[in-house]
Amino acid sequence: MNDIKTYRAYGVVTGGKYLGTVEAINEEEAKKKALELESCRVSLCHYCSDECDDPQIDDVNVEVDE
Repeated sequence: MNDIKTYRAYGVVTGGKYLGTVEAINEEEAKKKALELESCRVSLCHYCSDECDDPQIDDVNVEVDE
């Protein structure tokens, strides 16, 4: 009996993108506001868009801008 199966493999691609600045009381609020910025969308060049499905921002990192 043949137990060999065929699998489809997908890679998770991550990167960083500067979204801008927001004013907030704490990091949690800053992350929420950053996700609402118009710049919080991802676009890829024609070549890359053929290789990447559903690009999106999953998480936001913030730091105090002094």
